[in-house]
Amino acid sequence: MSVSQYRNELERKRKQRIEAEKKAGEYRSKESQKRSESAKARIAATKTSSPSTAQSRLRESERRDKEAETAGKEAGRWQTKASGYMKDESSIMAKLLRAESSETDAADRRRKREQEQAQGRARADRQAMESRLAGAEATVNTVLRSLPIPKPEKLRVLILGASSEGDLRVGREQKRIRAAVESAFAP
Repeated sequence: MSVSQYRNELERKRKQRIEAEKKAGEYRSKESQKRSESAKARIAATKTSSPSTAQSRLRESERRDKEAETAGKEAGRWQTKASGYMKDESSIMAKLLRAESSETDAADRRRKREQEQAQGRARADRQAMESRLAGAEATVNTVLRSLPIPKPEKLRVLILGASSEGDLRVGREQKRIRAAVESAFAP
């Protein structure tokens, strides 16, 4: 049975026990009332002077005693039922605790299994990515090895000059540019 079924069963047994205890209490109250009525009838029988009235009161007392005895038996029967329900409750409670523990363990195992699967998928994704990267690097290296080494070329610089004053001084500007370029390539 599942946890919810055990809980429902436990609730049903509790209600049955409470109802049985209520009935047992009602019958105990009824028994007490009948015993009280019987005692009153006996007292009334002793106080009366008429023998027939005394006998009538004694018969009434006996009848009330029998009713009290019947009510007592019913109260005992309902109390026995209530204690049986209480035993059933404790048994169901133990089963409920075991079921809850089992359900918790199953959930933990399921969560752990899902976590391991997620880690496995992440590892596989990482390995696939590393494999693709390694393949791409190998391809790039192969292509770079097959390419010829570039030949050194002369550096050519185009210089355009303009002056608003009319005096360009091109020679001085060329010297400055040449010095800057040579210093950039000098070791």
